[in-house]
Amino acid sequence: MIVNYFKIEYSNDNIDFINSINIIRNINNLNKLIIDYKIPNFIVKGSTEIILSSNNIIKLSDIKYVIKLNKDDDFKKIKEDSDIIHISMETFFNKIYIIQQNNIKYIILPENFDNNIIMK
Repeated sequence: MIVNYFKIEYSNDNIDFINSINIIRNINNLNKLIIDYKIPNFIVKGSTEIILSSNNIIKLSDIKYVIKLNKDDDFKKIKEDSDIIHISMETFFNKIYIIQQNNIKYIILPENFDNNIIMK
């Protein structure tokens, strides 16, 4: 597959962003979101199932969300958005991707059924 040739490089700001989400998830007794360095298949293949698109939140399915942000948005600003916090606290998410293109940052939260990678 073509996606196996691509990797995501995370900036320190994006790592800090993910760590901030994980701190709140830990406080709420939820598993940590694992940083995935592989490009998700649906990015390359595209998605045909877009169910909801409002307030920069795209629901691709019941278990896959994309949150669109400005590249400079940090966690302090994002945590004021109750919709984003609510989605990021869903128990079935255990992976996170952040992909940046120009001035847009995409946070992807999919469910992954590989229980061996869930960290607490």
